[in-house]
Amino acid sequence: MEAATRDFLGWSHVLTHEADLDLTQTQRNQAVSRRSQADETVQSRLLQTFTWALVPSQPDPGAPFVIRETKVEGQAESLAERVSRRLGNDGDLSTRQAAATIRLALRNVDRIWERGHVSLGTLWSIYSQYPYMPRLRDRSVLASGVSDMPWQTDAYALASGYDEAGDRYVGLWAIGDAGSPPAATDSLLLVRPDVAEAQRSRDSAQALALAGQAAVAASAGVSTRHTVGVEAGAEVPVRAAKTRFYGVKTLSSDSLARDFKSIADEVITHFQFQEGTHLVVRLEIEATDSKGFTEAKVRTVSENAATLKFDQSGFEDS
Repeated sequence: MEAATRDFLGWSHVLTHEADLDLTQTQRNQAVSRRSQADETVQSRLLQTFTWALVPSQPDPGAPFVIRETKVEGQAESLAERVSRRLGNDGDLSTRQAAATIRLALRNVDRIWERGHVSLGTLWSIYSQYPYMPRLRDRSVLASGVSDMPWQTDAYALASGYDEAGDRYVGLWAIGDAGSPPAATDSLLLVRPDVAEAQRSRDSAQALALAGQAAVAASAGVSTRHTVGVEAGAEVPVRAAKTRFYGVKTLSSDSLARDFKSIADEVITHFQFQEGTHLVVRLEIEATDSKGFTEAKVRTVSENAATLKFDQSGFEDS
């Protein structure tokens, strides 16, 4: 290893000072060839030198973690690829994680279910921090696995949010439900099955009571709509369903992409691809310069706006 490294550095020095050394083309070609040979030798011996991976593990969450040595061999040219492949074969690195496996891993941290749910962001931080949790390649493995589930027996339900005032989950979703699951953002909630079932039972009971009252009202010739009140038999008018949402937000010029992505993930996605929903997103841009914009900038921006087919655009005089 040391000899090959010295050869590589020596031939690199020769090529760096080829003008001072007055090398002929033949001598330069020889130096390039020798440097390449030395580089290949160094790379090969690096792979032969670093052949052990240190893997932290903690089978018992209540006991200290231990470091296990694993010999890494193989034909891959990348040391990282060799280590990843060996850890994957040994079950120490996962590129897929089924929802049932995620639920099983959560048994190591029972306190995480105290509120009845846990956010995806919190769950990923636990995966990243504690050796007793399965080791995943990256966050996308966890995000893609959360909706792969027979939820009542093996996993959990999903929700886009939690309404503390109403003590209910917003956008509660499980396998078999219509539509797509909520987006896998950090705010996505994994809901304990018994908690999700309790909310669904309450919703079903309220729907049945509402249907019964509607039938009674119809038979009595009453045209007004009613719902179940707080007390048995009490009736209150049903509030009209909200049919339009609008929102306006000023984005920071220092983090436009990040802010717009957050809006898309947390707001727009709830309206997108929903049957019966007509979604319109408009972007308004305003830029001012007290000294005036240069002709080059006016021309470039105007051409780009035209290419992108802006509905309206233009520059104005003060």
